[in-house]
Amino acid sequence: MPLTARDAGQAAEDARRVAALAKAAAAEQAEREAQAQAAAAASAAAATEEGARQAAIAAEAATQAAIERARRDLEQRLNTVLPTHSTDRGLVAEIAGVQFATGAATLNPSAREALARFGGIVASYPGLAFMVEGHTDSTGSPATNEALSLARAITVRDYLIAQGVAASKIDVAGLGPADPIADNETAEGRARNRRVEIIISGDAIGTR
Repeated sequence: MPLTARDAGQAAEDARRVAALAKAAAAEQAEREAQAQAAAAASAAAATEEGARQAAIAAEAATQAAIERARRDLEQRLNTVLPTHSTDRGLVAEIAGVQFATGAATLNPSAREALARFGGIVASYPGLAFMVEGHTDSTGSPATNEALSLARAITVRDYLIAQGVAASKIDVAGLGPADPIADNETAEGRARNRRVEIIISGDAIGTR
């Protein structure tokens, strides 16, 4: 049967509606694909960022572990020549007062030998810094004790410099009886308080 003008118009309208729906469907599909691609890109970026963060954490942990190993290794090596322990300030190596002549700043032979070995050990750890602190017991006047403690610290510093430790890396202080580690009321305590301490610090062992 031949199409009437009305039928032709309806067919054309139906065709336009079908085309519009198809176009809308295509646009919707394109939008979904674009959103999926954006989500995938965001997920990939997040994964990359998380991977970078985890890698940074792992690298920091490895660095800290290496520093701790270096600190323990140095402490163990120094302990073979001088009593050494770890503190917040760094490693502290102790030279007992009996290694000096009584009332003087002269090192005895065993102390010189220990310091020579000490210098040889720290030479393999570049970047270290040293604070040499002299201490006394409470016997005698404060002025005398401070002068003696400083003189002993300077003696140790000068001996280390002679062993090749850079002078610019060593500071000294004479603290007299100001920082006791034992009771000055006993002979044993006074003997412990008469000492020189070498505080070792540096990035290589995790202290500044």
